[in-house]
Amino acid sequence: MTVVTPWGELPLSQAGYGSPADQVEQTETGFRLTTYTIQFWVPAKGLPQPIHPVLVQSCMNPDQISIRPLVLEIKGETAVLSGLQGTFSFPLATPLRWEHWAGKLPDNPHCTNCVGCGKCC
Repeated sequence: MTVVTPWGELPLSQAGYGSPADQVEQTETGFRLTTYTIQFWVPAKGLPQPIHPVLVQSCMNPDQISIRPLVLEIKGETAVLSGLQGTFSFPLATPLRWEHWAGKLPDNPHCTNCVGCGKCC
């Protein structure tokens, strides 16, 4: 299954391997894609790193792991990417790159000196 975007067709993942299925819904001004498996780069906006879903592990219960999705929304002539890394808007004409994303737990998932980074809770 795919969704057609101004940047080409994006493959939608099905549920599996601990990840919910990607979801797309049509809106009055475009569409809204909620993805657990795709990361995006917006080089023209000066974002040097990809914007992606975030894998979260509970610090109190390390066996509880979840994925916070990334949302790509088309609103007329504007695109908006939003997730735990922030919200970024840009014109539809802006080049956008994407690729599959697979989450990775931190190297030390059992932090003992919590600094409140928000990656685990």
